[in-house]
Amino acid sequence: MVCGAARFAVVILSLNLLTQSFLSSSLHSELVIPYGYPLEQHWAVTSDGYLLRMLRIPKGASPPSSDSPSQPQQSATSEASASQSPHTSTPSPSSPSAAAPTVSSASRANTAAPEAAATAAAAAAAAAVAAAAPHTDPLPVKIEETPRLTTTAGNRRRVSMSVAASSPERERGASADGCQLETVAPPKPRPVVLLWHGLLDACTGFLMNGPGKSLAFILADAGYDVWLGNSRGNTFSRAHTTLTPWDPAYWTFSWDEIATRDIPAGVQLAMRVAGVDHISYVGHSQGSTTLLAALAADEDGWLASAVKFAVLLAPAVFTTHIQSIPMVTLAALGTDGIFALLGIHEFFPSASFVSFLEGVLCIEEPSLCVNIIAAICGFNPDNTDLDKLPLYLSFTPAGTSVQNMAKWAQSVRAPLPNLLLRFDYGTACTSRTGANVTCNQRQYGQLRPPQYDLSLVKTPIALFTGGQDKLVTPPDLEYLLEALPAGVLVAHHKTPTFQHLDYVWGKNAAEMVYDKVVALLQEHDPTGPYQEMHLES
Repeated sequence: MVCGAARFAVVILSLNLLTQSFLSSSLHSELVIPYGYPLEQHWAVTSDGYLLRMLRIPKGASPPSSDSPSQPQQSATSEASASQSPHTSTPSPSSPSAAAPTVSSASRANTAAPEAAATAAAAAAAAAVAAAAPHTDPLPVKIEETPRLTTTAGNRRRVSMSVAASSPERERGASADGCQLETVAPPKPRPVVLLWHGLLDACTGFLMNGPGKSLAFILADAGYDVWLGNSRGNTFSRAHTTLTPWDPAYWTFSWDEIATRDIPAGVQLAMRVAGVDHISYVGHSQGSTTLLAALAADEDGWLASAVKFAVLLAPAVFTTHIQSIPMVTLAALGTDGIFALLGIHEFFPSASFVSFLEGVLCIEEPSLCVNIIAAICGFNPDNTDLDKLPLYLSFTPAGTSVQNMAKWAQSVRAPLPNLLLRFDYGTACTSRTGANVTCNQRQYGQLRPPQYDLSLVKTPIALFTGGQDKLVTPPDLEYLLEALPAGVLVAHHKTPTFQHLDYVWGKNAAEMVYDKVVALLQEHDPTGPYQEMHLES
């Protein structure tokens, strides 16, 4: 039995490597570039060493060239390359070094030696990730480092903002002697919006329905510089400066760390590269929970000043009334503890045999996929393109840690329905063998885990909720509305027919939700919508 499990584990790990390589390539070659949109790939390094793959669509699609059908793909690649530092280069796909990512040399000035070593280690880790990818990936990769969220204002390292690559504004006129003059003003950065996915999902949730239907494309076409984050441990963010996914220590995280480390890292990277001093944010499901937690834990106010407005889609924050049978069962049976005893640390990886099998099954028997999804978070077949199910399930579930699933199980079992607590390590500080283990006393200095105080949130927020959502039920939603301080909630749109996944997979999400999201972003972003300037010769 044990030997059989070990052999199966080896098969899973082998398939993991193969599908990671495939998914990394298809992420841009299938979902973005064929439509003529520019795409960049960046890496944010968190304060605890995780490398997060960040995608950027800096503007809308380029019109196809009438004399060159391949022009959209070529222009997308060149657009990404144009954002490189003058001191960086992108190896050609055919060169032996093409697998190694390009590391931006435009790092912060006066960087201490330990920080330089950490960045070098991050670069090496990113290179190891890229080495397993196909040699045809043309996307530039930038390594960025970030301070942790809880540093004080006095200790926070200053960040110099780079100028975003965009069309400069030109003013034409004439001098006193009649000479034609042209003044070139500094380029105006587009407003930046950061999209963050939910539990067991990835940035692909904002892309898979394509232009005009998926939120990332709609925002890019509306004039936004669109960034898409990937939480630690999912299909696209599996690198670390010192650890590998085969190390149990790699998986010792929950959405606490996503909130206090990943979100700030993604925000800071997007601001630095785009050359702006603030962004807007759109989160789905857990991506909403983590932003609220991050803002509540924002001790020095940096994140609140950086995120000027947030849109939360299907915000799963309080979950004691959740109606998802698998999630309730996971919480009631303590399945997370069983996984820990068995030494299983990763939960539902997409880049594995599981995802491959689901994709095949969806082609042969779509109803089976529907039943699985419906059991977990609800599913609306009338609002889903069933032909796209194999595509959806080739990227979803995207995996997370068992500890993160345990965190959600703890939330379902919360002693009070309006408590949002940090991860509960328990009070046993030694194992049965006498070894020291993490406990609340060691981690927090107290017996109970601390609470996220949502009354500290200051960023204006808009909520979008569905009337058929199994994960965001009316009682839990009421607790969220009560927890937010007065004046923070600026809009609340309810869609009676929407279920949890309709906000990313729904065929009518563009008309029912995304148009309202764009209008709210334009209303509440101080910079206003970006408009291209077209100059006559």
